Amino acid sequence: MLLVLILVMVVGVVAPLSAREAYEAKYRAVVTPLSLYLAHPPVLAPVTPSRSRSQATLMRGYMHALFNHQAYIHPDADNRLAALHIRTITTLTHEAEPRARDYQRLRAAGLVAVFEEAANQAKGEIQVALHPSNVRAQHIQAVEKLQEEVNRVLDVLKTEGNVDLVTNKLDIHEKARFIKAYDVLKAETKLLKKAAKLATKFPSL
Repeated sequence: MLLVLILVMVVGVVAPLSAREAYEAKYRAVVTPLSLYLAHPPVLAPVTPSRSRSQATLMRGYMHALFNHQAYIHPDADNRLAALHIRTITTLTHEAEPRARDYQRLRAAGLVAVFEEAANQAKGEIQVALHPSNVRAQHIQAVEKLQEEVNRVLDVLKTEGNVDLVTNKLDIHEKARFIKAYDVLKAETKLLKKAAKLATKFPSL
């Protein structure tokens, strides 16, 4: 009985994490294993969205920053992943064709390069736009669109054996590069999912 009372007392004094604190904890847990954690972002979002329709000047400033400043996820950031999605499907679709092994290896190696390009962009978003110091300045539509497109790419590879179909054609260095890029994209989609709960919905895009 005494133990129960002690537990009740302890639980009673432990305050639940705020949405910001929960995001910070998730952010640190996701990016630290990838050596991407920064205590402070290299660039701070200069404008926080206004929730008042009367602040027209601030609203215009936010919209301009959203489309032009590196501290924000661009509303069209998802477009860059369309090519990666198609390239991934094409590589896996043609895997079973009776082509020369060298040709298949070159196709897989080409996919690695495209994955790395996407991962490099994702790293920038993780360390700047999705950093806890900037996440509330993001717009939910840009966040959700990017998350959807990243998930489309990852979903193709989630099918059992698909990752192996790619990596089996790569040498040890190419395989390491591919897995590293793949892990970065997986990390980004986890953060985007959490960021959507903190991002602004106003003004509408």
